[in-house]
Amino acid sequence: AGWSGGAWGVGLDRIRMGSAPLRAGATAGRVLSAPDEVAGTTVLHAFGLPDLGQGTLAAPRLSIAACGTGAGWRRAALALSLDGGARWEPAGVTAAPAIAGTVEDPGGAADPTVIDRRNAIIVELAHAGMRLADADQPGLDSGMNLALIGDELIQFGEAEALGGTRWRLTQLWRGRRGTEAAAGQAMPGDRFVLIDSLSLSMHDGFAAIGAAVAVLATAPA
Repeated sequence: AGWSGGAWGVGLDRIRMGSAPLRAGATAGRVLSAPDEVAGTTVLHAFGLPDLGQGTLAAPRLSIAACGTGAGWRRAALALSLDGGARWEPAGVTAAPAIAGTVEDPGGAADPTVIDRRNAIIVELAHAGMRLADADQPGLDSGMNLALIGDELIQFGEAEALGGTRWRLTQLWRGRRGTEAAAGQAMPGDRFVLIDSLSLSMHDGFAAIGAAVAVLATAPA
C-alpha cells in the first residue's frame, strides 16, 4: 500500500488480502468417450423437387437425401454417373442425416385444395432414433413438415408415435408445390423423406430434363 526509505533501507506498508488458499488434492479424471453406435445400412433417395423458394433454375437439379438404419450413421461419399454406371464422377458427400423411411399405409386420395382430415398416412422410419413433430397452422403456412411420399409432396400437422419406428401422420395437406397429379398415388413401400434443407445435397448442371442419373453412396462399414 505504500513505502518509505532511508539510510537503513526501504520499508513496505503491506495489507492482508486474504488467507492463503488451502491445498486440495486432484485426480487424473476419466475419459468420456462418444458412444459406439451402429451405423447400419445406408438408405439413399434421389429425386427432383419443384421450386421450394430457391428461384428459377438454369438447369435440372438433383436432390439427394441419405441416412442409415442405425443411429450411428453420419455421412457417405457420393458419386454420379450419366452413362449407366460405366464411369463415376465424385460428387462430394451427403448432407446431414435425413429423416426418411418407407410408406406403410398411404391412406386414400384427397382434394389438394383443402386440408385432409379424413385420411392418415402411416410411415416406418429407418431407425427408432428418428423423431417427427407436430406443426401448427402458422408453421404449416411457413413450410414446416414438408415431406415426400412416393412422388407427392405433403405437409402434416400431427405426428403420432405408434411405437418402434412407426408414425401416424394426420391433418394433411396433399399435392403440395405442384404435385397435385401425384396425390393419392403413393403405394406401400414407397419412399418417405422429410424435406429439410440441412439434410439435402443439391446437384446442378445436368444436360437435359429427363436424363438418367445413377447415384452411388459409399459409407464407412
